Amino acid sequence: MIFLPLIKKDLLNIKGDKLVFYMFLIPIIISVIIKIFLPSLTSGNMKLYVSGNIPSEIYKNLENYFDITVAENDTELKSMVSNFDDIPGIDYKDKEIKLLFQGNEDSQIKNIYSMLVYNSLNGFETDTDTESLGNQKSGITEMIISMIIIFVISLSGVITGFTMVDDKTSHMTEAIAVAPVKLTQYIFSKIIITFVYSVIMSFISQIIITGINFNFYNYLLIMLSGIILSLVTGFLIGTFADSQNMAITYTKTVTFIMVFLPMISLLVPENIRFVFGIIPSYWTFRIIWQLYLGINGNLILSFTISIIYNIMLIVLIMPKMRKKFGLRLR
Repeated sequence: MIFLPLIKKDLLNIKGDKLVFYMFLIPIIISVIIKIFLPSLTSGNMKLYVSGNIPSEIYKNLENYFDITVAENDTELKSMVSNFDDIPGIDYKDKEIKLLFQGNEDSQIKNIYSMLVYNSLNGFETDTDTESLGNQKSGITEMIISMIIIFVISLSGVITGFTMVDDKTSHMTEAIAVAPVKLTQYIFSKIIITFVYSVIMSFISQIIITGINFNFYNYLLIMLSGIILSLVTGFLIGTFADSQNMAITYTKTVTFIMVFLPMISLLVPENIRFVFGIIPSYWTFRIIWQLYLGINGNLILSFTISIIYNIMLIVLIMPKMRKKFGLRLR
């Protein structure tokens, strides 16, 4: 259990380094800000899309309850309802009001909208109905959660890298090198720190934003892929940076490659998106997008490629790490 003192050392380094300590808390701070100051992201802020053929009398009554945006036709109305804003819509045909939902809204939100729409129709002879567009993974809440998870995964790798740099600058690596510590034990201590941070911070962030209303299977699947990716990020920074300033510089570069480039892939046609597959983080991103945003693709294939690809990268980094830290492989 020689890795336990290494874990304790890392925790003390995180506590003592203000920069790393604040990075440690950033996900919780962001989640609290989202929950407090942007409640409309999960409630729709009582906005409503309506079709252009809705009677003016009904329109005026709806204005008492909602901030209304008018769609030109049925196609535009359904497109607007399907956007990343969780705002429902109202269609009007043959004296019937149809309330359109994406399909991923909370039941309480649906009940509130239905009640307010019903109240606005008081005095009008019209039937009412509801319809779900079946877009189970297109809400703004899912987008926020996916971004939080991506951020936690990236940040956990950065923190791992900074603890390794602290080992160098404090000459702890020299003490570790002469102690009976193997490279695999050193790496395992980093795995524990990364795993615990990723799981706890992402879990707390989701609880703050959505409560317990999320899929634990999806969460664990992302974590398995994300933790290995975090280790790749951390080992790259920790191995090649010899000071905290260098670590900051490497963090900017690695973050750009690992986070922003995969995000750009969403803007290109799907048939050429595979070219981004050379980026290790792309496959973890695909898992998140497939689970939370409903992007087409084979989830198991993305997960398998992510695990194998990132493990191979860790194996490739190990010889350089062993040389830098002076640790025995066995």
